[in-house]
Amino acid sequence: MRYSVRWPSIYIIAVKAAGIRGLIVTAKHHDGFCLWPTRFTEHSVKNSPWKDGKGDVVGEVAAACRAAGLKFGVYLSPWDRHEPSYGDSPRYNEHFKNQLRELLTGYGDISEVWFDGACAEGPNGKRQVYDWEAYYALIRELQPGAVISIMGPDARWIGNEAGVTRESEGAGFLRFRRLSASGSSSTRGEAPIAAKAGPRPRTSKRRSESRIADEGDLLAVRRP
Repeated sequence: MRYSVRWPSIYIIAVKAAGIRGLIVTAKHHDGFCLWPTRFTEHSVKNSPWKDGKGDVVGEVAAACRAAGLKFGVYLSPWDRHEPSYGDSPRYNEHFKNQLRELLTGYGDISEVWFDGACAEGPNGKRQVYDWEAYYALIRELQPGAVISIMGPDARWIGNEAGVTRESEGAGFLRFRRLSASGSSSTRGEAPIAAKAGPRPRTSKRRSESRIADEGDLLAVRRP
């Protein structure tokens, strides 16, 4: 299928049509590849052939969200399978904060910062220890209005990546909750849904059949 609307507007159109009020971009996933031209690794879009290394996925999505009146957030993976300092906990934590600082200061208002808890050993054979409190403090300093989600004090994961929840979300509350710094446990639940969807009906797992999610996919997971 060919699309006449260019990226990232095609995603924004689907999100708006579904009545969704914000979008979170995956700035870096576990492979460590950064979708913005970070100064702290060469493993990023600045060394890709896309736009001759001049592109910035995070920047384009942020601009498209603001033009459409949508909130904009970022997902930044703490686990980084490419970064040599991963596993040298103090050193990697500084590296991670440097990248987080770039995102928090370079793209205007950030409505949400999404962390997951994936963790592993680094090249040195040592398991990385994340400095969560330092990450939270940096966000509170630079983007005090941002929600810190999943491995954070403000919102918890509801246990899937299909964008759906239980009829009574409280049923899974005790299993997934994290206490906030204030001691409150009344955090809201969130689940992601990918901008890429499988074939409809979703009977095949072949990557070649994935397609861009449209408003129908997004409306299907919204609770009435």
